[in-house]
Amino acid sequence: MKIYIYAKQNDDIKGLRSILRYLYEVGEVLIISESTRSFNEYQHLKKRLKQGDILIVWGIFSLALSQSFVASELKFFIDNKILLFIYDLAPTYKNGANAAVNTAVLQTLYALAKNKKISLSALDKNYSVGRNKLTFPQNWSELYEKWQNKEITSKEFISASGLKKATFYNILCEYENLLQEQVKYQKLA
Repeated sequence: MKIYIYAKQNDDIKGLRSILRYLYEVGEVLIISESTRSFNEYQHLKKRLKQGDILIVWGIFSLALSQSFVASELKFFIDNKILLFIYDLAPTYKNGANAAVNTAVLQTLYALAKNKKISLSALDKNYSVGRNKLTFPQNWSELYEKWQNKEITSKEFISASGLKKATFYNILCEYENLLQEQVKYQKLA
């Protein structure tokens, strides 16, 4: 797994590097930068990306200037199983290198980008309403798999995840919905 940071001229590289704290292992980090309106270096970078690599960008429009081109760029990341962390969109990286969650978030963004009636420029504003959203515990996917295979009970799953019972079931429901969305997308592709 290689990690790439792609920054535009005015992007804060320190901010982009702060995303690395969500990863369990960090090896070599390559930083590529270019002017705001150019995408030449980005196109060269896309040719180097391989399955399992991580690309960190500032915003969704770091990938392209128009919404339709953003949609095709998101499809590239989904189809090639490359993790895309978007600084302005915390759900893309808050769960670390969890491919299932990252793919589900990118699929949602892809659906929004394809829908011409919804403007992605609203995503550039980083705001939230209500309580802070809980993230999946670090060991969630392994515990979920064990639970699905009946290797552990629900009570053991709750205990190992460190969540309260109600919170656990809310997150479980959300995770299963993400997995179902991923299956639907794979059937369409």
